[in-house]
Amino acid sequence: MMRLTRHRGPDDSLTSIAEGLALGANRLAIVGDRRKPGALYKSADGQIVALFNGEIVNHHELCEKFSLAIRTSRGHSDGEVIVPLYRALGADFVRQLAGMFAIALADLELHRVLLYRDRLGVKPLYYAIDKTEVVFSSELKAVVVARHEHVPPAFEAVDHILTMRFPPGRQTPFAGIQRLLPGEYLSIEVDGCQRQTYWTMPTEADALQTGSDSAIGACVEHVVAEYSQADVAGGFFLSGGLDSRNGFIT
Repeated sequence: MMRLTRHRGPDDSLTSIAEGLALGANRLAIVGDRRKPGALYKSADGQIVALFNGEIVNHHELCEKFSLAIRTSRGHSDGEVIVPLYRALGADFVRQLAGMFAIALADLELHRVLLYRDRLGVKPLYYAIDKTEVVFSSELKAVVVARHEHVPPAFEAVDHILTMRFPPGRQTPFAGIQRLLPGEYLSIEVDGCQRQTYWTMPTEADALQTGSDSAIGACVEHVVAEYSQADVAGGFFLSGGLDSRNGFIT
Protein backbone atom coordinates (compact mmCIF):
# COMPACT_ATOMS: atom_id res chain seq x y z
CA MET A 1 0.00 0.00 0.00
CA MET A 2 2.84 2.39 0.82
CA ARG A 3 4.68 1.66 -2.42
CA LEU A 4 1.51 2.11 -4.45
CA THR A 5 0.85 5.56 -2.97
CA ARG A 6 4.44 6.78 -2.86
CA HIS A 7 3.60 9.60 -5.28
CA ARG A 8 1.39 11.23 -2.62
CA GLY A 9 4.37 12.35 -0.56
CA PRO A 10 8.00 12.44 -1.64
CA ASP A 11 9.34 14.03 1.56
CA ASP A 12 9.09 11.11 3.97
CA SER A 13 7.62 7.63 4.48
CA LEU A 14 6.54 6.76 8.02
CA THR A 15 5.10 3.62 9.58
CA SER A 16 3.80 2.57 12.99
CA ILE A 17 3.23 -1.09 13.83
CA ALA A 18 1.44 -2.37 16.94
CA GLU A 19 -0.44 -5.54 17.84
CA GLY A 20 -3.21 -5.89 15.28
CA LEU A 21 -2.53 -2.46 13.80
CA ALA A 22 -0.36 -1.09 10.98
CA LEU A 23 -0.33 2.57 9.91
CA GLY A 24 1.68 4.19 7.16
CA ALA A 25 1.97 7.60 5.52
CA ASN A 26 3.85 9.15 2.61
CA ARG A 27 4.36 12.78 3.54
CA LEU A 28 4.23 15.90 1.42
CA ALA A 29 5.57 18.67 3.66
CA ILE A 30 3.56 21.90 3.44
CA VAL A 31 3.52 23.19 7.02
CA GLY A 32 6.61 22.11 8.91
CA ASP A 33 10.26 21.35 8.27
CA ARG A 34 10.80 18.64 5.64
CA ARG A 35 13.63 17.28 7.79
CA LYS A 36 11.36 16.65 10.78
CA PRO A 37 8.75 13.89 11.14
CA GLY A 38 5.21 14.71 10.12
CA ALA A 39 1.97 13.05 8.99
CA LEU A 40 2.24 10.38 11.73
CA TYR A 41 2.18 11.36 15.40
CA LYS A 42 2.35 9.54 18.74
CA SER A 43 1.59 10.48 22.33
CA ALA A 44 4.46 10.45 24.81
CA ASP A 45 3.33 7.09 26.23
CA GLY A 46 2.82 5.62 22.77
CA GLN A 47 -0.83 4.75 23.44
CA ILE A 48 -2.26 7.14 20.83
CA VAL A 49 -1.10 7.15 17.23
CA ALA A 50 -2.51 9.54 14.62
CA LEU A 51 -2.14 9.45 10.85
CA PHE A 52 -2.88 12.69 9.02
CA ASN A 53 -3.39 13.74 5.41
CA GLY A 54 -4.27 17.35 4.63
CA GLU A 55 -4.00 20.74 6.31
CA ILE A 56 -5.35 21.97 9.66
CA VAL A 57 -5.41 25.71 9.10
CA ASN A 58 -6.40 26.80 12.64
CA HIS A 59 -3.68 24.91 14.50
CA HIS A 60 -2.21 28.07 16.08
CA GLU A 61 -5.63 29.12 17.43
CA LEU A 62 -6.25 25.63 18.82
CA CYS A 63 -2.98 25.67 20.75
CA GLU A 64 -3.94 28.95 22.41
CA LYS A 65 -7.61 28.08 22.99
CA PHE A 66 -6.96 24.72 24.67
CA SER A 67 -3.47 25.40 26.07
CA LEU A 68 -2.06 22.40 24.23
CA ALA A 69 1.39 21.20 25.12
CA ILE A 70 2.51 21.45 21.49
CA ARG A 71 3.19 24.93 20.23
CA THR A 72 3.19 24.80 16.44
CA SER A 73 5.58 27.20 14.78
CA ARG A 74 7.94 27.15 11.85
CA GLY A 75 9.55 23.73 11.81
CA HIS A 76 6.54 21.97 13.37
CA SER A 77 3.63 20.38 11.54
CA ASP A 78 -0.01 21.47 11.91
CA GLY A 79 -0.93 17.84 12.55
CA GLU A 80 0.83 17.94 15.92
CA VAL A 81 -2.36 19.29 17.51
CA ILE A 82 -4.31 16.09 16.80
CA VAL A 83 -3.07 13.85 19.63
CA PRO A 84 -3.17 16.44 22.46
CA LEU A 85 -6.54 17.69 21.24
CA TYR A 86 -7.93 14.14 21.30
CA ARG A 87 -6.55 13.70 24.81
CA ALA A 88 -8.31 16.90 25.89
CA LEU A 89 -11.68 16.48 24.14
CA GLY A 90 -12.08 12.83 23.15
CA ALA A 91 -13.46 11.56 19.85
CA ASP A 92 -15.37 14.79 19.13
CA PHE A 93 -12.13 16.81 18.91
CA VAL A 94 -12.68 16.90 15.14
CA ARG A 95 -15.42 19.51 15.61
CA GLN A 96 -12.68 22.02 16.46
CA LEU A 97 -10.65 21.48 13.29
CA ALA A 98 -10.76 23.83 10.31
CA GLY A 99 -9.23 22.74 7.05
CA MET A 100 -9.19 19.73 4.76
CA PHE A 101 -8.13 16.38 6.14
CA ALA A 102 -8.40 12.65 6.41
CA ILE A 103 -7.34 11.40 9.84
CA ALA A 104 -6.87 7.94 11.34
CA LEU A 105 -6.39 7.86 15.10
CA ALA A 106 -5.63 4.70 17.05
CA ASP A 107 -6.27 4.59 20.80
CA LEU A 108 -4.39 1.46 21.86
CA GLU A 109 -5.59 1.70 25.46
CA LEU A 110 -9.27 1.69 24.42
CA HIS A 111 -8.65 -0.73 21.51
CA ARG A 112 -10.29 1.46 18.92
CA VAL A 113 -9.47 3.25 15.70
CA LEU A 114 -11.24 6.42 14.56
CA LEU A 115 -11.38 7.52 10.91
CA TYR A 116 -12.31 11.15 10.15
CA ARG A 117 -13.07 13.02 6.92
CA ASP A 118 -13.25 16.81 6.66
CA ARG A 119 -16.54 18.71 6.54
CA LEU A 120 -16.76 19.13 2.75
CA GLY A 121 -14.98 15.93 1.81
CA VAL A 122 -12.03 17.60 0.12
CA LYS A 123 -9.77 14.74 1.20
CA PRO A 124 -11.01 11.24 0.30
CA LEU A 125 -10.97 8.29 2.67
CA TYR A 126 -11.82 4.75 1.53
CA TYR A 127 -12.28 1.67 3.69
CA ALA A 128 -13.25 -1.99 3.56
CA ILE A 129 -14.55 -4.02 6.50
CA ASP A 130 -14.85 -7.79 6.82
CA LYS A 131 -14.91 -10.30 9.69
CA THR A 132 -11.16 -10.26 10.24
CA GLU A 133 -9.84 -6.81 9.30
CA VAL A 134 -10.42 -3.19 8.37
CA VAL A 135 -8.34 -1.63 5.59
CA PHE A 136 -8.36 2.10 4.80
CA SER A 137 -6.49 4.59 2.64
CA SER A 138 -6.71 7.97 0.97
CA GLU A 139 -6.49 6.16 -2.36
CA LEU A 140 -8.94 3.53 -3.59
CA LYS A 141 -6.31 1.41 -5.32
CA ALA A 142 -4.40 0.95 -2.06
CA VAL A 143 -7.47 -0.63 -0.45
CA VAL A 144 -8.02 -2.85 -3.51
CA VAL A 145 -4.45 -4.16 -3.50
CA ALA A 146 -4.63 -4.92 0.25
CA ARG A 147 -7.59 -7.26 -0.14
CA HIS A 148 -6.70 -10.95 -0.02
CA GLU A 149 -8.90 -11.91 -2.96
CA HIS A 150 -10.18 -10.57 -6.24
CA VAL A 151 -12.40 -7.51 -5.68
CA PRO A 152 -15.37 -7.60 -8.08
CA PRO A 153 -16.77 -4.41 -9.62
CA ALA A 154 -19.85 -2.71 -8.18
CA PHE A 155 -21.87 -2.34 -11.36
CA GLU A 156 -24.39 0.12 -9.89
CA ALA A 157 -21.54 2.49 -8.99
CA VAL A 158 -19.95 2.02 -12.42
CA ASP A 159 -23.28 2.93 -14.03
CA HIS A 160 -23.46 6.09 -11.90
CA ILE A 161 -19.91 7.04 -12.92
CA LEU A 162 -20.72 6.63 -16.61
CA THR A 163 -23.97 8.57 -16.20
CA MET A 164 -23.08 11.32 -13.73
CA ARG A 165 -19.25 11.19 -13.70
CA PHE A 166 -19.20 10.22 -10.01
CA PRO A 167 -20.72 7.62 -7.67
CA PRO A 168 -23.07 9.15 -5.06
CA GLY A 169 -22.99 8.44 -1.35
CA ARG A 170 -20.62 5.78 -0.03
CA GLN A 171 -20.38 3.91 -3.32
CA THR A 172 -17.10 3.08 -5.05
CA PRO A 173 -16.53 1.12 -8.27
CA PHE A 174 -15.47 -1.92 -6.19
CA ALA A 175 -17.81 -4.16 -4.22
CA GLY A 176 -17.22 -4.13 -0.47
CA ILE A 177 -15.19 -0.92 -0.51
CA GLN A 178 -16.88 2.27 0.70
CA ARG A 179 -15.88 5.87 1.21
CA LEU A 180 -16.44 7.90 4.34
CA LEU A 181 -18.88 10.74 3.75
CA PRO A 182 -17.97 14.41 4.30
CA GLY A 183 -18.42 15.50 7.92
CA GLU A 184 -18.43 11.91 9.15
CA TYR A 185 -16.25 9.65 11.25
CA LEU A 186 -16.07 5.90 11.72
CA SER A 187 -15.37 4.29 15.08
CA ILE A 188 -13.82 0.82 14.80
CA GLU A 189 -13.86 -1.22 18.01
CA VAL A 190 -13.61 -4.86 19.03
CA ASP A 191 -17.39 -5.29 19.11
CA GLY A 192 -18.07 -3.58 15.77
CA CYS A 193 -18.01 -0.36 13.76
CA GLN A 194 -20.23 2.70 14.01
CA ARG A 195 -20.48 5.82 11.83
CA GLN A 196 -21.15 9.25 13.32
CA THR A 197 -21.96 12.58 11.63
CA TYR A 198 -20.16 15.48 13.31
CA TRP A 199 -21.11 18.26 10.85
CA THR A 200 -23.85 18.97 8.32
CA MET A 201 -24.22 21.79 5.80
CA PRO A 202 -26.14 24.79 7.25
CA THR A 203 -29.57 25.33 5.75
CA GLU A 204 -30.32 28.24 3.41
CA ALA A 205 -32.40 29.87 6.16
CA ASP A 206 -29.43 29.76 8.56
CA ALA A 207 -27.17 31.27 5.91
CA LEU A 208 -29.59 34.12 5.20
CA GLN A 209 -29.80 34.99 8.91
CA THR A 210 -26.04 35.24 9.38
CA GLY A 211 -24.81 36.08 5.88
CA SER A 212 -24.60 39.86 5.74
CA ASP A 213 -22.21 41.37 3.17
CA SER A 214 -19.77 42.47 5.87
CA ALA A 215 -19.85 39.06 7.59
CA ILE A 216 -19.25 37.23 4.32
CA GLY A 217 -16.38 39.55 3.41
CA ALA A 218 -14.72 39.07 6.79
CA CYS A 219 -15.17 35.31 6.50
CA VAL A 220 -13.57 35.21 3.04
CA GLU A 221 -10.58 37.26 4.23
CA HIS A 222 -10.15 35.01 7.26
CA VAL A 223 -10.31 31.80 5.20
CA VAL A 224 -7.86 33.09 2.58
CA ALA A 225 -5.39 34.04 5.33
CA GLU A 226 -5.75 30.58 6.94
CA TYR A 227 -5.21 28.67 3.72
CA SER A 228 -2.23 30.78 2.68
CA GLN A 229 -0.08 29.35 5.48
CA ALA A 230 2.88 27.30 4.24
CA ASP A 231 6.56 26.75 4.90
CA VAL A 232 7.25 26.02 1.24
CA ALA A 233 6.99 28.15 -1.89
CA GLY A 234 3.46 28.66 -3.20
CA GLY A 235 1.52 30.22 -6.02
CA PHE A 236 -1.90 30.76 -7.52
CA PHE A 237 -3.51 29.17 -10.53
CA LEU A 238 -6.72 30.20 -12.25
CA SER A 239 -8.51 28.24 -14.94
CA GLY A 240 -12.00 27.60 -16.21
CA GLY A 241 -13.85 24.42 -17.00
CA LEU A 242 -16.24 22.02 -15.36
CA ASP A 243 -13.49 19.88 -13.87
CA SER A 244 -11.17 22.70 -12.76
CA ARG A 245 -10.66 24.26 -9.34
CA ASN A 246 -9.43 27.73 -8.48
CA GLY A 247 -7.25 27.88 -5.43
CA PHE A 248 -3.93 28.11 -3.68
CA ILE A 249 -1.30 25.50 -4.38
CA THR A 250 2.02 24.69 -2.74
